[in-house]
Amino acid sequence: MRLEAAYNEDVINPSLGIELGGYGFYRNRRNKGVHDDLHVRTLLLETEGKSVLIYNADLLEVSEYVVSEVKRKVSKKLGIHESNIILTVTHTHSAPPTTRFRGLGEVSKEYVDFLIEKFVSSAEGIKEKSTEVRPFFSKSTLKGVSFNRVVKGGPVDSFVRVIQLKDSLNKPFVTMFNYSCHPVTVDVRTEYGFYVSADWPGVSMRVINKETGGFSVFLQGTCGDIDPVIAWKMRGFDACEEVGLKVGKSVFEAIDRLKEIKNYELEVRSKRISLPLQQITHEDLIKIISVHLKRVESLKPDIIMDVSNVLALIRFYRESMEELCERISKGLLPENIKRDIYLIKLGRASVLFVPGEVFVEIGLKIRERLQLDDLLIVGYTGAYAGYIPTPKEFDRYGYAAYMVPLMLGYPPYKKDIARVLIDECVKLLEIE
Repeated sequence: MRLEAAYNEDVINPSLGIELGGYGFYRNRRNKGVHDDLHVRTLLLETEGKSVLIYNADLLEVSEYVVSEVKRKVSKKLGIHESNIILTVTHTHSAPPTTRFRGLGEVSKEYVDFLIEKFVSSAEGIKEKSTEVRPFFSKSTLKGVSFNRVVKGGPVDSFVRVIQLKDSLNKPFVTMFNYSCHPVTVDVRTEYGFYVSADWPGVSMRVINKETGGFSVFLQGTCGDIDPVIAWKMRGFDACEEVGLKVGKSVFEAIDRLKEIKNYELEVRSKRISLPLQQITHEDLIKIISVHLKRVESLKPDIIMDVSNVLALIRFYRESMEELCERISKGLLPENIKRDIYLIKLGRASVLFVPGEVFVEIGLKIRERLQLDDLLIVGYTGAYAGYIPTPKEFDRYGYAAYMVPLMLGYPPYKKDIARVLIDECVKLLEIE
């Protein structure tokens, strides 16, 4: 079978002064400039009669509006079905938001429109750049870089997984690598938190491109509860370099052991799934706010930079509760969130794309259920879906289970949301 690939990339830096997303409430992180460029990378894979277009961007997330507009416009231009157009992000916290997050950065319509234009233009003419490629797979172990920020000593995924596409001259064309770790090396409490950056994934891709002479695409994993060990250490871009170089070195170790994937066919699957939400009452809201306000009361002085942090939290809770109270009273709570999952198969190697910030244990359980060694699981796919946590995160009224939904203006997911996602992914992978 003849497999062809084409690649393009564009810079997607925001204008000066556009607010950056994440890292705490009402910080007013209006960017002071660009430390390193943000990119959207566009990869087209084709065999006779089959095509899939993968977008990978240095962004915190993408909104439903961005996803729907890009898919609609690109499908029309390239003739690729919308279900075969996949948008993913690296989840850098040094980029502007495109989704409405309460307190975590205002969405710039100017920047959203600019992004859509860039995504669409990046795909124009890409088919003319196609070259024949052969796929290879490998993985390596990387320890000591990440940790479970939710459970002390909790699970991590210590593997870096690589699919490399080589051209007819046996030279690396595109190196796709997958690792699970939040790009939050830049401490927002320093001056560096006001500059645009792709964080550590940008460093990894830079060194891989230089070493291989080709292109690289970082596919973020199931890192919902996984941070770099050096996070929140009052460090700046030197921390990006440290983590990025370590991940890059692990990718090179995997490349040294690449094995060609033979007897493959390109197969693309997708499915729209329902992520169920709790139908909470006013009494449930009282319980949620009570738990979280007790935590605010227990904050130690050495954790709080100044009184503005506490006031920001109080403002966040007040505004969130007011909104949800109104929606409950009017019967406007949604029952679920609809999102897409995707699967790309190249023989024994597969890439599973899932929505949201998935806890690492969920990714590990998917692998355990399927007994697939050559599987890349990619989070942050499609429109942002919040966190997909484990049941225990609900028991402890954790940040991922109860606080992030407040940012989005939705009720929390049902406690068995992890099982729902795992079952849906297994079904998609087990289709014969």
